[in-house]
Amino acid sequence: MMAPQKDLLPSDFADTRPMESVLRCYEGEAVARNIMTILRRNGNAWRKLPWAEYRRERIADGNFSEYDERPWFDKTLRYTISPLAAVAFSPAWAKAAGV
Repeated sequence: MMAPQKDLLPSDFADTRPMESVLRCYEGEAVARNIMTILRRNGNAWRKLPWAEYRRERIADGNFSEYDERPWFDKTLRYTISPLAAVAFSPAWAKAAGV
């Protein structure tokens, strides 16, 4: 697989549902997409999103469940810190990156 372009941003992934991810679970894919959306909204830069910020943003978005989302947040966070990690998470995100 080719490497993604280095100038990709979270916004390049936020609107793409990461289907068929390494987690093989809709809930994890939804949380990963939520993280990308929050990163886009709050600076559009790659970084390790703190749980407190995720929680605050999701409460503001509405329909947040800490019980349902926290375990998936912990499992998906490492896939949302760089374009290379995002591409490894899902074929749909790899396609969004042009890989």
